[in-house]
Amino acid sequence: MITLAKLKKHSVLLAILMGAFSLVLTNSAFNIVGERMFREAIACDETLGDRVFLCEEKNWWGYLPQSMGLFDDHPRHLAAQVRIYPEEIMKKDYKIIPMSSLGVTLHGHHFLTELLDGNLSNEDVISFYTELAASFYDITMRLFKIGIVPEIHGQNCCVVLKNKKIVGFLFRDHDSVRLHQPYLDKHQIKDPEYHIRPGYSNSLYNETIEKLIYYVQSLGTQVNLAAIMESLSEVYDIPEETFWQITEMKLRESLHTIDIPEADREVLYYELFERKEWPVKLIIRPLLESDGVPGAMPSGKGVGHNPFLSLRRV
Repeated sequence: MITLAKLKKHSVLLAILMGAFSLVLTNSAFNIVGERMFREAIACDETLGDRVFLCEEKNWWGYLPQSMGLFDDHPRHLAAQVRIYPEEIMKKDYKIIPMSSLGVTLHGHHFLTELLDGNLSNEDVISFYTELAASFYDITMRLFKIGIVPEIHGQNCCVVLKNKKIVGFLFRDHDSVRLHQPYLDKHQIKDPEYHIRPGYSNSLYNETIEKLIYYVQSLGTQVNLAAIMESLSEVYDIPEETFWQITEMKLRESLHTIDIPEADREVLYYELFERKEWPVKLIIRPLLESDGVPGAMPSGKGVGHNPFLSLRRV
């Protein structure tokens, strides 16, 4: 398998739009202000500087006729972005692995065996996942307490390993850095002033912490980590409940660690561990039901069981 560490630090992302060209233009603007806000947030926590790595995504090319406005529909144009990977993690000892690659199996095999170079015992697998979940939630919740949740699903959140040990995470695609402005205000981080298409849904501004934590529940846990748990359980014959127990423990620890008002911590504790239902991110139906030009990738919100409460009933 070819990892990003084997590529040059510059890569070109080409996008042939099936929807509106305006979506790429707004995404390029969102990338720039989202990345700036993200970097400001990292600087607010001394533990994040050497563990959180960002691609630089400030350079976009696109074609916009003078007769068009920013939100005019004009499909099937070509746009390009130059994405620059951080030099410090492009060295020989590093590997950069999209988390989504850990959520799949191929003919009964799992990529983790190749990644760690050897026959793995159950203890090795459990130890790796424990370290993964601990690092993932610690970083995610430290960013949360500053007021942002970046793209934490497995496509755009990558594990950074050095000599087979997890040393941090690389984030890319900064056009959807969600925020809670009251927390950002406490850290003197200004509103990025996302320019959202009038009349379309907005998931970037979250007025409550309950709305922001939804992305940790959905993208971070249900989409990203749950797939990894399922695939590890299938290949290495370890009960999936074992991984869910680790997941709950590490999320609890990260919530306990972050510096937020106790009233907010109680709200989050209830949402994560005591509420009977969790919000669920819907993708297929909203995509099929989308009409016209989307303001963003179509998605919706449903209701499902709290996985941690379900775990306690087992």
